[in-house]
Amino acid sequence: NEEVLAIIGRAFEAMATTDPCSIESIEADVDFHQAILAGTGNEFIAAFAPAIGTSLTVAFGVQRIAQPDQQHFVPQHRAIFDAIKRGDPDGARAAFRTLLAQAETDAMRGMQMKGEADGRSGNR
Repeated sequence: NEEVLAIIGRAFEAMATTDPCSIESIEADVDFHQAILAGTGNEFIAAFAPAIGTSLTVAFGVQRIAQPDQQHFVPQHRAIFDAIKRGDPDGARAAFRTLLAQAETDAMRGMQMKGEADGRSGNR
């Protein structure tokens, strides 16, 4: 669907061109994932988009504490988008798996770093 591809593309471009620690970049990243969910055509999965969006917003904020550099996450998103544009579900799935594995590592490191910073400042 060209409309869905356009939405994913706009979200990708916004994510790739804004300060990675800004709310605009994080919102664009969430929009990217939600557009993909909507683009599946699966109404059941798409119904979870708002809850997933809230979770992703928090997760992306934590991940970017550990890895704020766009070159850390933008190429993986590009691989997903390119596979979707090619109509390559296996390629998109593989790229998503790579992104998810890295995201888990980044989230764990970000939580550790946040905890260390909170401990130093007395915020627990």
